[in-house]
Amino acid sequence: MKAMHVLSCYLFSVMLTFFTMQISAETNRPCIFIAGDSTAAPSGSYEHMGWGEPFADYFNPQKVDFRNMARGGKSSRTFITEGFWNQILEDLQPGDIVLIQFGHNDLGAINDDNRARGTLPGLGDESEDIQNRLTGRPETVHTYGWYIRKMINDVKQRQARPILLSLTVRNIWGNGRLERRAGKYGSWMYQLAKVADVPFLDLTNRIADRFEELGRKAVEAMYPQDHTHFNAECAEMHASAVLSLLQGLKPNLLK
Repeated sequence: MKAMHVLSCYLFSVMLTFFTMQISAETNRPCIFIAGDSTAAPSGSYEHMGWGEPFADYFNPQKVDFRNMARGGKSSRTFITEGFWNQILEDLQPGDIVLIQFGHNDLGAINDDNRARGTLPGLGDESEDIQNRLTGRPETVHTYGWYIRKMINDVKQRQARPILLSLTVRNIWGNGRLERRAGKYGSWMYQLAKVADVPFLDLTNRIADRFEELGRKAVEAMYPQDHTHFNAECAEMHASAVLSLLQGLKPNLLK
């Protein structure tokens, strides 16, 4: 297992040479950012850990900076409106990488007294003006596609590279198969990546296929709190899958 980890680190360091040629004069090394929710966010707990936490261990901090900006409870909308996206943009340099993964919380209510984090479904330019009951301020709510496109365009404008990911897998089974909630969100993320000509990592199906091989009992043990949040063992599996998918990107996608 240790040998596989070392090999993965070496292979990924080779891949990163494609990016380092684009790094600006203002920074000595590239930075990898994660924009996402609790399934990627750092927690420090074995029972509940986002995949971004073990993912950072694959990189040599002397060669690559790593910023996990994923935050629990955030949708593509609230990650932007609450200022987390701007924090990434403030530090983003040409040649940096931004991994973008949202959808679990975009299904929430558009306007309520609790979280008010939902987005309008779809990829269009529809919008809805609300008086946000949580913040007390007026807000124009857009579609899921609108928010992701904004992130893609913001990153591209800074000559950095956005990479889109489908969702992590929920521990919900039916007829011996995992529910692949990526459903429309996975399809939407794929379409957004295709139109924008940016890489797409199908994490959902990669992990779901692996989980179905392991079986329901083994998978359920890795979700001790609920059907969405997983433990450190499962976080490592997701991180390894993300690394593998990144290594599988075709050369033309890394130019």
